[in-house]
Amino acid sequence: MQQQQQQHSQQQQQQHSKQQQQQQHSKQQQQQQHSKQQQRQQHSMQQQQQQHSQQQQQQQHSKQQQQHSQQHSQQQQQQQQHSQQQQQQHIFLSVQQQQQQQQQQQQQQQQQQQQQQQQQQQQQQQQQQQQQQQQQQQQQQQQQQQQQKGRQLTCLLQQQMQQYLTKAAAAAQGGQLLHAAAAAAAAAAAAAAAESHSSTYKQQLLQQQKC
Repeated sequence: MQQQQQQHSQQQQQQHSKQQQQQQHSKQQQQQQHSKQQQRQQHSMQQQQQQHSQQQQQQQHSKQQQQHSQQHSQQQQQQQQHSQQQQQQHIFLSVQQQQQQQQQQQQQQQQQQQQQQQQQQQQQQQQQQQQQQQQQQQQQQQQQQQQQKGRQLTCLLQQQMQQYLTKAAAAAQGGQLLHAAAAAAAAAAAAAAAESHSSTYKQQLLQQQKC
């Protein structure tokens, strides 16, 4: 009986130890499972964090790209504005140059017109001088002709007077008083004609000089 009891107690102890072992094993399994779950959760969290960090990096990269594109567009706009300003300046300068050229051309034309007017005035003055010279020459020629005519007439009258005087002297010597008186009268008439002719000639000269 005692042996049976001992055996029974041993069996119970063995069973109890088995149960304890089984419990320990189950606890270990549970712990292992729990640790695996924790590891999985940690791994999933790490993955999520990595994904989140990647998303943030991608967002930052996209923002940087957008900023870069904006900067590039701003640079392009600035370049366009600069080119437009240069074009406007070039147009303004070209317009100024054209205006200056037109002003210079107008000034040159005015100078040419003034020179032409001066030349015309000089030509007119020369023509007037030539006309005056011609008039003076004509007057001198007329005066010379009149002087020659007057001289010729005075010479003729003097010759006639001498002829009458010689006739009067010859008649007086011959005793022909009538012939002498007639010759003297003719000589006196010739002298009077000569004086009147010379006086009229002098008056004509004075009038011409006054003109």
